[in-house]
Parts: sequence; C-alpha cells; structure tokens
Amino acid sequence: MPWLGLDDGLGGGLVSAAQFPLIVGLGTGLVLGITAWLEATVDLDKSVSCVGLLRVNRRNVHAHILVWAIVFGFIAWFAGSFTETPLRSFQQGLVFGIEGAFAGGLGYGLCLTAWGQWIALARVWLPLTGRLPWRLVTFLEDACDRRALRRAGAVYQFRHGRLREQLTAPPEVPSDGTP
Repeated sequence: MPWLGLDDGLGGGLVSAAQFPLIVGLGTGLVLGITAWLEATVDLDKSVSCVGLLRVNRRNVHAHILVWAIVFGFIAWFAGSFTETPLRSFQQGLVFGIEGAFAGGLGYGLCLTAWGQWIALARVWLPLTGRLPWRLVTFLEDACDRRALRRAGAVYQFRHGRLREQLTAPPEVPSDGTP
C-alpha cells in the first residue's frame, strides 16, 4: 500500500531476508496453533440445521481472520521494533496484519472450512455451471416439504432408495452414440 505511505518494510537486503521467514513461519505456526486450540468440535448429530451449522462455521472464519491479523501484525511489529523506528514498526505491523488477514485468514477460510467450500462451490461454482439452483437452501427445503428429502440433523437425505439410485446413476448413453 505505497499510496497510503504504508509498505511491508521489506525492501530487500540481508535484514529483510532474515525477517521475512521469521515473520511468516512464526506467524503461521502461532495462528494455526491458536485456532486449533480455540476451535471446538461440532457434533453433526446435535446440530439443528445445515444453515445453523454454516452460520457457526462462518463465525469461526471471522475469528480466524481476526487471529491472522492480530498475530501477523504483532509479530511484524515486534520484529521491526529492533531495526526500525516505533512508528515505522507500527506501520509494518499494520501492513502485515492486513496482509495476513486477507492472504492467510481468507485463504484458510475459503479453502479449508465448510463455510468457505459452501460459498465457493454451492453458492458460486455449481450454480454458474448449471449443476445446482441459485437458491439451494430454498430448493432443499421445498424438497423436504414435498417429502422427497428429510433432514437428519445438519444433513439432507433422500427418503426413497429408488429415487436416490435414479438420481445418482450415471447417465445412460445409447449404443448408437447419439446424446
């Protein structure tokens, strides 16, 4: 963010080459350790609904992003305090905190959590490719109202085995090769 007068302070040189792996390695290790310590397991059998489960998981992602920002910001500030002025080390901490929140927190949240995969796949990719309806939860609730699906905790299940087999079977291709 040079246009704000903020940059990460790693302009090159031997000091920067020593600081960067320290900041990233120590920061990532601390963040993953803290988040593993803070996270509680979710019992799928006791969960009320899939929407409730995703809501809890989204709050966890927000907490992850905050932890990434705080930890990376603190470590960058601490590392910079040995070689920079107090204001400059604060700026470094701020920039690394923002970068850590977006790169680490958002990347972790979108790739490695149920909520992130729900957003990336079920809300964006699969509807764009025509494999799911845009309003998936409404569709699933309608299927439950029509007795095609049932809810078992946070999971939707087919009520009828033959319907499940018909919908999950690979498409039949005619022997003459026509679609």
